[in-house]
Order: sequence, then C-alpha cells, then structure tokens
Amino acid sequence: MELTFSARTILDAAKRLAPAIPARNTGLPILSNALVTVTKGAISMRGSDLDLDLTIGVSGQASSDGKILLPIRRLAKFAATFDKDAPVHVESDMIGNDEWLRVTCDHITLNLAGSDVTDFPTFPSMKDAVEATIDFDALGYVLPAASNDPVRPILTGIHVNGNTTAATDSYRLYICESKTVSTDVTLLIPARAAKILARIGGERKVKVVDRKYFVYQAEGLTLCVALIDGEFPNWRSLIPTDQRDLMRFEDPEGFTPAMQRLSKIASGLGLNTSTPAVFEGDPIVVSITDQVSGASVKGTFLGSVTDKIAFNHRYMSEALDGADVQKIEGNGPLKPCILRWSDDRYNHSRLIMPVRIS
Repeated sequence: MELTFSARTILDAAKRLAPAIPARNTGLPILSNALVTVTKGAISMRGSDLDLDLTIGVSGQASSDGKILLPIRRLAKFAATFDKDAPVHVESDMIGNDEWLRVTCDHITLNLAGSDVTDFPTFPSMKDAVEATIDFDALGYVLPAASNDPVRPILTGIHVNGNTTAATDSYRLYICESKTVSTDVTLLIPARAAKILARIGGERKVKVVDRKYFVYQAEGLTLCVALIDGEFPNWRSLIPTDQRDLMRFEDPEGFTPAMQRLSKIASGLGLNTSTPAVFEGDPIVVSITDQVSGASVKGTFLGSVTDKIAFNHRYMSEALDGADVQKIEGNGPLKPCILRWSDDRYNHSRLIMPVRIS
C-alpha cells in the first residue's frame, strides 16, 4: 500500500490522536501506532490505549483499500522538519518476513520497522448497544473536581446518572443537575475522556455497550471510552443539612476575579495549594500567609463572614469560576461548605472542605 499525506495532515492527526496514544512505554509497543484504514478511498486513523479509542478522518491519497500501522509520533517528528504543505509518501514493503515502512519527503527517506495490523486492539462489538443522551457541557462543569490520583481510580471518574453529573476528589464535590437531559444508564466516565467530550459540548447521543464502553460517533470522529468499573461514592450524604449562611458577598461578580487574582499571586509567591486562605470579618478580609517565610497576600471585599473560616486557596478560586454565588452555606467552619446557584439549564452545587487553622 502507498499513502500520501501533507506534512500538515500528519501533524494535525498526531495532535488529535495524542490522548489515545500512550505517552510512555506500556509494554505494548503496538499501541504507539495509529491504525490507518482506507475504505473506498476514504482514509481514517485510529489510536487506542485500550481505555480510550479515538478514530478520525484525514485527507490524503491511497493506492488501494486496506490497513496499515504507522508509528504516528515518529512520523510527526519527521514531518515537522519540512514545509507544512510538503507531500509525505509512505510505502509499505516486505523484506523477507518483515514489514518495513519507507517514508519519503523532499528527497529524504526514512525507513522504519512496520507492525502487524492483526496485533492492534479490536474495536468493541456494537451488538446490543443501548442509546443514551449525555450532556457534554455538564461534564465540563464538574471536571475540575475529579481526582488525578491513580491510586483511587473511582474518584478519577465523572458520575452520570439520571439528570445528575458529579465529580469528587474527596476534598471537593461538584454537582450539576440538568433541567433538560436525563439518562437511564449509570456511567462512570474517565476524566481524561470527559475532557475531550467537554470540548465537543452539547447534548449528545452515545451508545453504551455492555455497561463497559460507550461510543460517541459524529462526522469524521469516533470516540470509544472504557468506563470505570466500580461504585461512585454516595455523594448525597455529604451535602450539609440544616445549613446556615457562613459567608455573604455583596459584590459576587467582583469577588470572583479578585479571589482568583489573589490565588494566582499566592502561587507566584510560592505559596502552594495547602497554604490556606483565611476569611474573616465584615467587610471580608482574605489573607494567604506562608507560616514559614511569613510571605503573605491580602484582600478586602464587601460582604461578611459569620465565623472565621479557611479554604485551600486554589480550590476556592476554582469553585468560584463561572459561578453566580452570593453566599456560602454550611453548619460550621470545619464542616463541608456548599456554593449553590442556578441558570437556565442547570442547578449547580459545589462543595468544598474547609481547612483547619490554629
């Protein structure tokens, strides 16, 4: 088989497939390849790391229908050395019992060992697939609260059930209740897949396969995700009952960017996220102080705090992002605190844990 792509096409394909191509050696070298399939002249490239499977359509020319594996990252590094519109020719050839790839561009030839397409992971069967509607925008709203700790894989997932989408890393909990979309299946979607889906956005039809995978297909794109196997924590038990107002903002629109600015300045001073932001007084005084060096940053805002309380400054900054919050509720400065607000599409709740201070 002979293929011809522009250098730009190869670079773009490598970038789009990157989430599904393992960045490190997994012990399965075959996964560093993209499977190129040519059917009636249409060309697609597919990457898979067994948990995330991504297929995209690409432009190019092919001598015949068929399949071939390309080491996409190596190919992209080669293409990056040429003009973006330069044609890159790929030819598969057998030398003895081994398959080799000959890649040529601008009189320079790169020879690479090929791989057997039969070793590449097969796509899950779509037999008995169940259709469901998922709100990709809601995934994006709760995504910041998902854990990135592989030791606790359940918490790296986004929980979707009924009209509710939720994520937690055990220190904060984001909940998004849709007013327009509800699904009959329960899904635990890996956060890295949710990040891709959130960029797509919208209310989308997906197919759930044997409660192990879900598949989203659109023109020129197929995304297959292995769902996380396990039970998401009972987050409803974390919502405070009999809560009272702990903090009120008289200028919520002004407080959010100011708090985010304080957090950014604190990070610039080397005050990590474990350094608490302390809220107290009327008006509200927010101070972030390094107990070792004494370095600090402080702001004063319109509003009031009933009891002195402290939060992880980055978590508070992120919880306020995109929110229309006028107060923070809870039942004590050491108990879970919750921010609530509504818009035309969702009821939002963001719970964060206070930090103990002396």
